[in-house]
Amino acid sequence: MANSSLAVRILPEIERTLAFGSILAEPVYTPVGTPLLYASVQLIFQNLTSGIISFSWDGINSAFTLNATTSFIMDVQSNKGRGDALMAGQGTQFWVAYVTAPASGSVYISSLYSAEFTNK
Repeated sequence: MANSSLAVRILPEIERTLAFGSILAEPVYTPVGTPLLYASVQLIFQNLTSGIISFSWDGINSAFTLNATTSFIMDVQSNKGRGDALMAGQGTQFWVAYVTAPASGSVYISSLYSAEFTNK
């Protein structure tokens, strides 16, 4: 019999993206895609623009800033047991603003969530 605490799989949400021309200057933040559909266990933030971009979780304050063509992986669930869940909450909306204006590229946010594994 399988250990039910290990019967979990990781699934991706649809990637969120925003093209450089839609990103405004700080302090005006633009939402990137839609809010999270599921609580996220891993987040990947990519600034594949030619400018410096600030990411926000509330549309008001910068949470972190990424140089052009860099990324940040937030592995919020690693090394946690099923009862010790640490996740970015369902419904979280991410926002961006530029520090230096990009002339090309897009920002991307990928979210991975966990779900019970079934063989159906």
